Amino acid sequence: MSFLKSRPRLAWLFSFVLPEGKAVISVLAISFLASASGLIQPYFTKLIIDDGLIGEDLNALGFYCIAMIALSGASSLVSGVNNQMYTKLSGKVLLAIRTHLYSHLMTLSPYFYNRIPIGDLLSRFSGDVAEIQRFVIDGILSVVNGILVLSGSLVILFFLNPSLAWIAFILLPAQAIFLKKIRPTIQSATLTVREHNAQLSDFLITRLSSVKLIQSNNAESRETVRLDRLSEQHLDQQLHLQWINFISTSIPALILVANTSLVFYLGGLAVIDGKMSAGDLIAFSLYLAKATGPTQTLLGFYSASIRAKISLDRVGELLDQKPEINESLNQTQIHTSLQGRLKLDNVSFTYKNSTIETLKGVSIGIAAGSKVGIFGESGAGKSTLINLLQRHYDPLSGDIFLDDQNLKTLPLSVVRSNIATVDQESLLIAGSVLENLQYGNPSASMHEVETAAKLSCIHETILALPDKYQTDIGRGSGRLSGGQVQRLCIARALLQKPSLLLLDEATSAIDLPTAKAILRTVDLLFPNTTRIIISHQKTLFDQVDDLYELSRGKLQRVNA
Repeated sequence: MSFLKSRPRLAWLFSFVLPEGKAVISVLAISFLASASGLIQPYFTKLIIDDGLIGEDLNALGFYCIAMIALSGASSLVSGVNNQMYTKLSGKVLLAIRTHLYSHLMTLSPYFYNRIPIGDLLSRFSGDVAEIQRFVIDGILSVVNGILVLSGSLVILFFLNPSLAWIAFILLPAQAIFLKKIRPTIQSATLTVREHNAQLSDFLITRLSSVKLIQSNNAESRETVRLDRLSEQHLDQQLHLQWINFISTSIPALILVANTSLVFYLGGLAVIDGKMSAGDLIAFSLYLAKATGPTQTLLGFYSASIRAKISLDRVGELLDQKPEINESLNQTQIHTSLQGRLKLDNVSFTYKNSTIETLKGVSIGIAAGSKVGIFGESGAGKSTLINLLQRHYDPLSGDIFLDDQNLKTLPLSVVRSNIATVDQESLLIAGSVLENLQYGNPSASMHEVETAAKLSCIHETILALPDKYQTDIGRGSGRLSGGQVQRLCIARALLQKPSLLLLDEATSAIDLPTAKAILRTVDLLFPNTTRIIISHQKTLFDQVDDLYELSRGKLQRVNA
């Protein structure tokens, strides 16, 4: 089976099941009880017919009927408990897999997210993870339970009529051969549908987040046409897969009907000849149905493994992505607060798959608590410099020091907790105003939050919101203006208590007088914090300790 060839990924998948070993055993044990009770019921049917009806024994008839009802009730109760335990087990495994994958994704650099469509990422995170979770849990339970039921049914079938039992599964190899032949077709069609689904999801996500741009360019009808085209392609692929799935299930089912009909014909002849009782034939047919169910399940397990392998490979591609940044094994322990003294020593950087050097031998020294301006045209490398300071990337050559400590030797948590950024996007997370303010410092008290909001001149605005600090807000919310969102981000940075504050085009969307007023507010709020203001507007820097120009990857000092 091709799925079993993916041993490292299969081992990773089952690593989430092993911690739930007790729950798995409990579910299997209860499944065994449910299966055992289910195996007994058809035999009661035989006794009711042979001993009660044909034997004309009213006492036996009543006893077996009551016993059959009691057994059915007990079986239903056991099945209900089993379903509850199974749902809990399945949910815990799914949660563990998603948490692991999410934690891994959080270690990857912005470069990874710039080149993978968000729809494809969500498709793998949601649909593919659910597919492999269903396989690993349903697979274990269905195979074990199927083997138990099949084994019990076979034993009773051979007990009832050995020769007829051999005939009952004479066409089983034909079903297995057919499924093996159709496997590549199922695999190809399933992968195509997954990819088309990811493309459709990405289209919807990107277009819905760009509604303003679409409306401004009268592109609604064009985008609708594109959506129709993608939807038609997706529908065609789904219909193709549906047809393949129909063939893969209907032909084995037809073989099964033919096999069952043969059993009934030969069994009917045996009853007519007096070699077999009617009760035996009915019981045999019921046990045959019990046996064919698990047989189909085991055959279906093969098809399920094909779908699961595709999903496991797609999730595995995410797990195979290596973080750009790795924690140093010999980390420097920091026992005092950082002052914010910054030094770049001959730093150069080039993005992957690019031949253009974004930064070229950048060297700069910034004193703690000083205010530095860096200006340059778009594409000069300003955002790259910010990414390097926050260790989203590491320099290809040269080093960056914070308080004479190489960033590479500092824990990432220390680096990022000491560096706050307010950029032109002024990003907010989905959640309340309070959650956004506390995002950089979750332990900040309500008093500290309100003080930061007052200093940033956003407190009164928050109090005017429907639920004040508990008002739900997030990216794209219309509750706050651009300037108010910016002040909220400044308050968030203030609560973080950074030693280094980066303002990356934070005032690009407002007029010059307002921008300068905001910078004066920043100076008042962060008087002892090292401030680096990055902008394409040279006129913004009236009062800075040093001013630099970043052009074509090179940094030059403008003033003495």
